[in-house]
Amino acid sequence: METYRWALIGFSRSAPFSFWSEQSEGWEIGFDRARAALSMNPVLANSGTRGNGRPLPNAHAMTSTQPEPRIDVDWWKDRHEEKLAEVKAASGDCRVLFVGDSITHSWEDYGAEVWQRYYAPRGAFNLGFSGDRTQHLLWRLQNGELGALQPEVIVLLIGTNNTGHVFQEAEETAAGVEAVVEQLRQHAPAAKLLLLAIFPRGGTVDDPLRVRNAEVNERIQSLADGERVRFLDVGDGFLHGDGSLRDEIMPDLLHPREEGYRLWAAAMEPTLAEMLGDEPLAPMEGELKFSEI
Repeated sequence: METYRWALIGFSRSAPFSFWSEQSEGWEIGFDRARAALSMNPVLANSGTRGNGRPLPNAHAMTSTQPEPRIDVDWWKDRHEEKLAEVKAASGDCRVLFVGDSITHSWEDYGAEVWQRYYAPRGAFNLGFSGDRTQHLLWRLQNGELGALQPEVIVLLIGTNNTGHVFQEAEETAAGVEAVVEQLRQHAPAAKLLLLAIFPRGGTVDDPLRVRNAEVNERIQSLADGERVRFLDVGDGFLHGDGSLRDEIMPDLLHPREEGYRLWAAAMEPTLAEMLGDEPLAPMEGELKFSEI
């Protein structure tokens, strides 16, 4: 039986839908646009197949809690091996561990300047991989990426690719997030865990993926116990007053750019500093406090 790793996406309101391959480091956006295009083909829309007998991505069994690698993706395999070497070299020295998908990965890109200010001095380590879903993160955690790391605080943001790539049900995505939380707590029982709400995505409040992610957030916030696990939602800072996504923060309606990482860090700083026992860093000159946004 062949396995297909494709997701249905739409790149713009005017562009036709396309299939996105995990072989490339692409981004999925606008599921509602892709689904609308799909609905125009009754064979695809009604049969659960692509019209050639192959199943659509949402025709799947429970996957979110089953560890799965992406070794067939070259850059992913290379990054995994690089992280194994970095973890070994770190010899367990890590105060803050960031774990997640592309949004965490991009602390090394769009968020690099903010990282140097807020997190590099705290000995932070980044285990974000673009495109990862909960099952991929579980596999990485179970296959050496945690190494001897015993962080004081773990910052976890995962799930938007579960809902985005296959429009997974909220219950299944939440189960995957819970499995990741349990894996992290087993590895580092003394660490505190800061579980972040999945960021808002899609242009408007009624975007299907925005709604689905909100449903996941409603479920995963119950994982917080107020002591070892805290739940934090910083998503309002990425939105206009009417709930629409701020284009200058997330031009592709999913991934933050530089300003988004500044807002994220400012919003998270009071909670993270408290969990670390640090004094919160004051905003830089000219930088708005999150409460002023």
